[in-house]
Amino acid sequence: MFCAVLPSTCKRKASRAQRGIATLVLVGGIVGLVLKRSLVAEVIDELGSLRASAAFLLIGLVCVHRCLNALLHRAATPGVSFRRMLMASESYSGASHSFAGGSGVGTALRVAMYRSWGVDGLGITTSLVASSVFPSFAMWTLGGAYTLPLVLSGGANRNELVVGLASIAFLGGPVLFWAFLLRHPSAVRLVEALLGRLENKVGRVRSRRLREFGQRGTSHATRNLHVVRDRARKLVRKNGLFLLAAAIGSQVMLSLVLVASAWALAPDVGLPIVALVRTFAMLRVLSSFVPVPGGIGIVDVGLVTALEGAGLTSAAAVAAVALYRALTFVLPLLSGPLCALHWWRTDGRRQVVETDATPKRHLGLVVEPVAA
Repeated sequence: MFCAVLPSTCKRKASRAQRGIATLVLVGGIVGLVLKRSLVAEVIDELGSLRASAAFLLIGLVCVHRCLNALLHRAATPGVSFRRMLMASESYSGASHSFAGGSGVGTALRVAMYRSWGVDGLGITTSLVASSVFPSFAMWTLGGAYTLPLVLSGGANRNELVVGLASIAFLGGPVLFWAFLLRHPSAVRLVEALLGRLENKVGRVRSRRLREFGQRGTSHATRNLHVVRDRARKLVRKNGLFLLAAAIGSQVMLSLVLVASAWALAPDVGLPIVALVRTFAMLRVLSSFVPVPGGIGIVDVGLVTALEGAGLTSAAAVAAVALYRALTFVLPLLSGPLCALHWWRTDGRRQVVETDATPKRHLGLVVEPVAA
């Protein structure tokens, strides 16, 4: 809803920036593989030594993580079954991990799925906002929970100090904003005024584009903002704690997958689990500032360094991070398209096709045919 009023040029520039950063990371990874051919061979040997029991444990942890994600989306979308939300969650993850800017494709796919399952437009808006806000809250909550005790005791290093203070700022600010928006009706009028100014800036361009296609548009970006607020308040009151718990559990499971990957490849090394989980949370917070899908290439360097500091060899550390990435990043690339294909065969084809005379919504505009 809020992104609907942003100029398309801003979106294109952001997408180009993401693709540029992702390309640099990919080229750097390829160059690193060429220069470190001997290390690659050692990593392959380490992965070949993975035991079957450890592999089953890792797969189980990843399944729990994916189920927690689906539970998060289901709590944000009442009335939809867990099976369908698991399908939507996997499809979104597969699309968002595929390429830079893929989260937009994944969101569009989720919207199409929700519509085919009977969720109305306002319910979709509320679900998308809740399923985006609560994971961010969970990430900042964990970053602060792991680092603030060290900051208060005076034993934090520079990175821990930055993450601790950033967690306070980036968690406290949004919490106050959403609390004010949900509790005070006057906040809705402020948001409406802001959206109105943004709409005025881009309205003339969109109106001209609609006229080129023989259509007329009427802005509806803020008409139902009060209804969305009321639905969001009911959702937070009913499922707010569950949403936050599912988001925190999903983040914790990610860190446990990393620790389990390192343990599976180096069972004789006494891993400092608390320190590794804290480092993982810190890297997740820091990688949120880098517009690369999943923070790939950015988080990995820090994880390898942390595992080496925990006592693993370079080959074992790289193998553990590669195994973690294969389970949490590459796996949705396989399950996502399968879930999307299953949805298309079962529900997608049965969607009612709108006729030319039916009003259609495009980017916050209700588009109707012009009378002859």
